[in-house]
Amino acid sequence: MQRWATNGAPDVNLPAGLDYVCVTNGKVMQRWFRDDINNKPWAACETFGSNVESPPVMIRSEYGASSETVPGNYELCVAVNGLIEHWWTSGNPEPGLTASWSRSATVATNQAGRKVKQVLGLVEGSFGFDLEVVAELDNGGLQHFYRDGSGWQCGPVFGTVN
Repeated sequence: MQRWATNGAPDVNLPAGLDYVCVTNGKVMQRWFRDDINNKPWAACETFGSNVESPPVMIRSEYGASSETVPGNYELCVAVNGLIEHWWTSGNPEPGLTASWSRSATVATNQAGRKVKQVLGLVEGSFGFDLEVVAELDNGGLQHFYRDGSGWQCGPVFGTVN
């Protein structure tokens, strides 16, 4: 995820750079940050979550962005124990190498006897700025999930993963 400094100015408070979230051998997520402006290497940041067995997907949303120069939240979805967990943190994690992540929801499929295997994609749609997720179910089916003003909803199941 590309990060820019506070109010878009590279010399204000937080450096621009890259943020990346991966899953550790301990089955927790960890954010890494690279300060591109100052040519620094990747730095390990905070860990969060538990029992994570699939890769997370992360985007920067418009939530919290008051203008095009103010970053919105990081939104992250990941499969944990057959469910989707939604996590978020404010636009530019502060201070630099420490952020507070909040799990805002846990979402199950509405398909009887099925579980979520992994989240494949996450976008913020132009319709109401809803979050949209495509996840693989444990039978290879794909399911659409979305978050609107009333919370997370299960959409249709379609296709398969080969």
